[in-house]
Amino acid sequence: SMITGVQVTTSTAAKYLGPAFAQNAGVSASPLLTVWRRLWVENDSMAAIPVDAFGYKRNDLSWNLSSPKILTNLSDGTNTLFGIPTITDLSSFANLENGRIKLQNVEYPVIGTTLFGNTHFVQIAGDFSNIPLNSEFRIYDDDDYGLDAPPLPRLDLVNEFIKKLFRPAFIELIDSGGFNLDKIIPFKLNDDLQSQTLVNSKKDLIEKDALWVAPITAAYQFDQAEDGDPNDLVQTEGGTRKFGSSAHATVFIECCREPYDYSFRLANEQGASPQIGINALRDLKNQITAQSAHEIGHLPVIDALDQHLELGLMKSGGSSPAYPLLEIFYPKTISRFRKTKKWSNR
Repeated sequence: SMITGVQVTTSTAAKYLGPAFAQNAGVSASPLLTVWRRLWVENDSMAAIPVDAFGYKRNDLSWNLSSPKILTNLSDGTNTLFGIPTITDLSSFANLENGRIKLQNVEYPVIGTTLFGNTHFVQIAGDFSNIPLNSEFRIYDDDDYGLDAPPLPRLDLVNEFIKKLFRPAFIELIDSGGFNLDKIIPFKLNDDLQSQTLVNSKKDLIEKDALWVAPITAAYQFDQAEDGDPNDLVQTEGGTRKFGSSAHATVFIECCREPYDYSFRLANEQGASPQIGINALRDLKNQITAQSAHEIGHLPVIDALDQHLELGLMKSGGSSPAYPLLEIFYPKTISRFRKTKKWSNR
């Protein structure tokens, strides 16, 4: 380990120990010695989003309705407005453009949604005045629109990017790999993390004094008030919570994707440059990794209330979506890492 008081950065300093043999003629000098701790990461993920018979992801809103039936049918011959029961998941309802509504076993693209009085309306193109009232329906959210591949199941969060973020603290991240036997938890559309303990019950690795463990789960999105639908609402890209004597980190993939929503939509337009989507997907992957590092960084001494005040990668909101590659852990965070005796257990 580093010797107290030894200058190791300036070769001309009196206490420098390094390869400057002219300074200490005849004296063998070793490179800087450090103590590396291995942090075993239990990287779990939600199962893939279920897909219905039409090939659409089953992130539907109909579960949110007491009775998913058409209440009003208004058509002007060009467009149709279907009045439906009150939806409490207003954030997803307001962002249904490019979503789908299924009526009489046929699915139609949703043009938009609106609220008149206490009635919620879904607009689709065409004259569908022949669809009778009280017809059952399903509504599918537009999350993941424009992605070529689903964000779930399991993401390999322990990549070279995240390892570099922890190396200044002399911590080497190791994917638990074969020791992590139960990597998948069931899919859940929204998760408030306050009462949901499924992520913790799936934990395989138990932390010991000599074994640091960081449990982190790639989930879909946070609760309805903070899921980022539409973009002008609050979004929470990750969360870290205590479960008894241990803590667990979660990164929400769809919430990380929201800042890039416009780019994915733009890339999907006719004649758009494919590079737009390629760049957005690259930045999204970096954002997910940086957010994962932020949440793992919360695990040591989770009781501390001022971790966001450490700034850098630990500032409130985690990594900047625009510049995720520029984020680093600041000295206060590194000091906390170095002083901790256990990572995720109290």
